[in-house]
Amino acid sequence: FSNSLIKNIKLTKCILSRYEVSIIHTHFVGTNHLLAIKIGCFGISKKVSIVEHYHNHYTYNNSIIKKTCKKYIMKNDYIIGCGPGVAKSLKNGGLKNEIVCIDNAIDFSRFKIEFNNKKSKNFLMFGADFYRKGGDIALKAFEKVCKVYPEVKLQICVSVGMDAIYGEVLSQLKYFPEWVELLKPTDNIAEYYNNALAFVSPSREEGLCYALIEAAYCDCFVIASDISGQNELMIPDIIWTEPESCNDLYHKVISLLEMSEEDKKKKIKALKVQAEKNYSLGRWVKEMEQFYCDRGLI
Repeated sequence: FSNSLIKNIKLTKCILSRYEVSIIHTHFVGTNHLLAIKIGCFGISKKVSIVEHYHNHYTYNNSIIKKTCKKYIMKNDYIIGCGPGVAKSLKNGGLKNEIVCIDNAIDFSRFKIEFNNKKSKNFLMFGADFYRKGGDIALKAFEKVCKVYPEVKLQICVSVGMDAIYGEVLSQLKYFPEWVELLKPTDNIAEYYNNALAFVSPSREEGLCYALIEAAYCDCFVIASDISGQNELMIPDIIWTEPESCNDLYHKVISLLEMSEEDKKKKIKALKVQAEKNYSLGRWVKEMEQFYCDRGLI
């Protein structure tokens, strides 16, 4: 898709006709792209069913006109929320559609655990969307942590906009500290998890945070803000922090660093078992197939 509504409509019509499409299943599609899909479906002889798969909370429009238009565009679509919090936000949006929740899953075969450097004091987080991921909260908390444990590092993996994140760190702290390390994107994310003691996610908003599940599977401790999109995860041994609280994150990190080695091993093992049991790809596939079958789509 491009930024041109006309081009997107033509492209949709072309694909629908050429491949005799009967189902369009969308992910991360905005209203403008959904509008192009809907208009593109007009005049197609074959009935096309549309499944909208939401991975972030439903956003509300203050404008009555925009709100009404959005509901009309989504009319008759099947809607899936990737987690309980996302599904709830869709229902709270007053949509007339059927809304179901199918928890997302992870393809664990992607993660080759070749080594575990759990004696490190590296704390990993993702930070390309700096404010939403709570990058400022993490910086302030770890600035205090590193005064107690100077060997601690906060590793921020940045998928895009490395220079911008460097600027954010300077803006928040007024200097770029030795304890912050910006990591480039990688095809082997397990390497980053394996080299970290814990994954931290002081996020302000999440749909369903894959990284928490991935980290738990890769033998990382998980420290996360107690928000929707994270606190619904069926991984009881996650360490929860108060949202927006640098101080609480600081105390949880210190508590982890002071935990006995025996307790660390028990909790790491429990995290992996919980992640694998509740978020395997096989479970997700069965639920998705059942969703299609129950509605006569396949």
